[in-house]
Order: sequence, then structure tokens, then C-alpha cells
Amino acid sequence: MSVIANAFIKGARIITNWQGNTKLFLVSVGDITIPLMPIFSLLLVACLILFVRRIFSIETFHGPADTIYAAHRHDTRIEVRTGIGSTLAAFLSASGGASVGQYGPLVHFAATIGSFVRQKLPLNLSNDIFIGCGVAAAISAGFNAPIAGILFAHEAILRHVSVRTVIPVAIASISSAGFSRLIFGTENLFQITTIPVPLLLLLPAALCFGPIFGLVASLYMHAIRTVNIYAIKTKLTTAQKLIIAALGMGLAGTILPVLFGFGITEINLMFDSAFSTEMLLIMIIGKGVITAFCIAFGLFGGVFAPALFIGAAAGSIAQRILLSLGWFIPMPALVTCGMAAVGSAVIGAPISGVIIMLELTMSYEYALAAMLSVVLSLLISHHLFGLSFYDRQLADRGIDITKGRINLQVSETAIRPMIRQDYLSFKPDVVVADAIRDMTETATTEAYILGDNRQFIGKIALQMLLKASGDVSSDKMSIDKAPITDHMIDAPLIIPEDASLLHSIEQASDFVGEHIPVIDTQNGQLVGILSESDIFQAYLHLQTQIASR
Repeated sequence: MSVIANAFIKGARIITNWQGNTKLFLVSVGDITIPLMPIFSLLLVACLILFVRRIFSIETFHGPADTIYAAHRHDTRIEVRTGIGSTLAAFLSASGGASVGQYGPLVHFAATIGSFVRQKLPLNLSNDIFIGCGVAAAISAGFNAPIAGILFAHEAILRHVSVRTVIPVAIASISSAGFSRLIFGTENLFQITTIPVPLLLLLPAALCFGPIFGLVASLYMHAIRTVNIYAIKTKLTTAQKLIIAALGMGLAGTILPVLFGFGITEINLMFDSAFSTEMLLIMIIGKGVITAFCIAFGLFGGVFAPALFIGAAAGSIAQRILLSLGWFIPMPALVTCGMAAVGSAVIGAPISGVIIMLELTMSYEYALAAMLSVVLSLLISHHLFGLSFYDRQLADRGIDITKGRINLQVSETAIRPMIRQDYLSFKPDVVVADAIRDMTETATTEAYILGDNRQFIGKIALQMLLKASGDVSSDKMSIDKAPITDHMIDAPLIIPEDASLLHSIEQASDFVGEHIPVIDTQNGQLVGILSESDIFQAYLHLQTQIASR
């Protein structure tokens, strides 16, 4: 992962820098020279992404949300073909200059490799540990931040900490950082010059602008989600969307070159206060809109790097506002706060965001101020959008990751393997006396009335039949000869065949009886029965399985 992360990031930067410096595809209109390279390169990228989709048979690209989902299931293997294809598509998009990030695709590719290695090695370690090791290694090498890699894997992906996971994840993260520094050097992505500043000046500023950073992050995430919904509703083909995305991004990159690519160079310039306030506002709005446009229309990539760009611009504006009020705060300090606050809100990992800033700046004061901004930013973004962009992606698919692994497993465990066939059934014309006799002989307290082709008609209870038969106020002979359909249980509890274990537990919580009939809702047939014991034993088995990981 050290090699792949560095190759991805450095390779994409080299290609985009070459595009920015090349003299190819320059068109002169009077005294104006228009570079057409962004449009040409992105149209080429669109064609290559279509080729990748076809070769790898990809309907939907996978990213960190899929990684989180896989890490929360004990039986899910990440599809290697889709993982590799998604990473290739992200590299092509980034190399072509699309306004997308590199870290999300690297995170999922690392998880894919981890899951693949788990399948090949006969080690007694669960799938999520291998996923966590891959993710930690990718973040560690990508940011040259091994501690942040360890924390990100646990905080954003695994969502739990234990000795069983910390040890291998730490080894993967630290070894990846060490190998990266040995082979690729120690150069950081962001060239931050820390300027000492008293905490009494810095912390109030971080406190004031934390909520604003949270608002910016929420608007950014809402923009991506809204444009994606619109893109789906357009009913355009994949090829049409990609061409539109390439042309749109190409034009944006031609008009505003600062929106082209990762934005790392622009962030470094923000540390030096290189842009005007008006330009910074244009960059915030433009980056958010064009990133949403690229991702929604097929130029696949991550959302974290653009979030850092937007956060840096917001922090730069914050510093200018304070300066106009006579409150001097060094530019790098608030730019760092903005990056950490917006980035952490997007990925839902506040501690990791702060530690990334600490490892990049090696400044305790900057990291402490960033933490204050991050906390307040997350309070706002959580209220306005959700825990993170990835959690919202999963929620849109009907997957609630916030309730923990056991809830997720229970909600996705089908009841079909638990269905039993040891039940007693009667035809509708069977009389009460015969039903009592058969149920008594088989020691059964409940039975089911089935029509032709096992159509479920109703449920009867031995206690109700005996009570009716023994009623002294009625004609015992007529009761015993009456059809059992006259004494069915009113509105018996039934469970659909395709129900989940969670749904069954919820239904059975108020159930009183021996068994619950399971019905095929398509044709009304009785499929089998379940007991409360069957349901809760399955739940306890899952709970033990997850706790032992």
C-alpha cells in the first residue's frame, strides 16, 4: 500500500502538472490564448473510464462507504474486480484533472487488498482486521502520518478499538510510513510553515469559526448528494453523463485553473495568503459545485481532498475577517483549522482529522485549535447533514451503520435457515373433535388450517378447542362436529418468508404462543413455523460471533 499510495498520488500530480505546463492544444483568439488541454484530456479520460467499466463489469464504483459496510459484516468479502476497477477509474479522473480526491479510492483499494489477502492466508484473523490494516497503511503513506492512519482505520472504518485490532493495524501503518519514507522521502503534501501564536489568541478564533466551518461542510455534502440525485433522475446513459462531466470540468478548468485537479498547489498558496477574499469565495463555491458535478456524472473520485481545499479557503477567509477587525492570527493557523474542521465533518473522523494536522504541522498549538474547530464543526454538520458523508451514503441505501454491528447483522440475517417443518395442519372441513384428538395424540398445542396447495387459512389452539367443546351451556355434540374454521384464532401473528431476524424479533416481542407461522406473501402459502426460542438463539449466536472477533 505504501508503493501504491505514493504511485497514485505522485503519478496523478505529475500528469496534471504536465498538462498545466504543456504548450499543446493552445488556441489563440486575438490577444487571448485559450488552453484546450483540460477539455481534451478529460474527454480522453471519459473514454478510458467507459473502457474500465466494460473490462471490469462495473455498474457502480465502490468507495469508503462500501469499505465501512464490509468491515461491519463478518461474511462479506470485498469484490476484488470492482475494487481494482474503481481505483483505476479514480486515478484516471484525478490524472485528467477532475476535481476529485485521491484518499477515498485509496482507502477502498487498500480494503480490497486486505480482504483479498485474508482469503489467501490461513490466519485466524477476521476480515475487518485485514481491512483495517490496508486502510491504515494507505492513509499513513498518503499523508506521511502513521498515527493518523491507525486512528482513521479504527475511528472511520472499523468503529471499534480492541487489542486484537490495534496491534496488526499499528504494525501495518507504521511499517507503511517507514517504507514510504525510505523509498519516497519525507516530503509532505502540504508545505506548512508554523508561526508561533499564543493560545489565548488562537483558541477564541477557532471557537468562533468552528460552527461556520461546519455549515460549509454541510453545504458541500448536500451539494454532492443533491447533484447525484439529479444525475440519476436525468436517465442519461453512462457515456452521456461522462461526456457532460468531461466537458463541464474541462470548461471550468479552462476558465478557472485553480479548480483543476487535487488543489494541493492552491492549498499551499493559501498558507501564504496568495489569493484575494473574492477569489477565495469563488474557489469555495466553484470547488464544491464542480466536485459534486464530477462525482455525480461519472468522473469517479474521493470527497476528502476537495473538502480540505474548501476548508483551507474558508480558514483563509476567516483570517482575513479577523485581520479587518484588528485581530491578527497567522494565516497557517486558521487555514489548518478550516482544513481539519471541514475534512473531519465530511469523513466523520474528528480525532483522525486533528492528528493529521498535528503530524503535518508538528505544532501542538495548531492541533489544539484545530480540535476546537473540529468539535464545533461536527456539532453543526451532524445536525444539518449527518454523522458523515459515508454514513449518509449508506443510509440512502437503507443501511443504518450507526446502530452498530449486531444491529446491522441482525437486520440483514434472513430467517429462512431457521424455518421448521414440524407442525400439524388440518384441512378446513376437519371437525373440532377430530382436531382435539390429533392434537392431543401428538402433544401439539397449536395447528394450522391449510387449503389447497398449502394456502394458509388460519391458526387454531388446543386450549380454545377444549374450552369450546367443554362449554356446558352449548350443545356438545354440535360443537364437536363443527368445522375448526369456526374456532380459529383472530388475527394470528404471521412473519413473511423474506423477513429479517430483526423484524422477527420485533414481531415476537409481544407474541404469546408456541409457534409463529411463516408465510410466502406472494402466494399466501405456509412455508413453515418459527418459535421464539429459534429467533432468540439465532440472535445470541450472532452476538457471540461478533463479540469473538
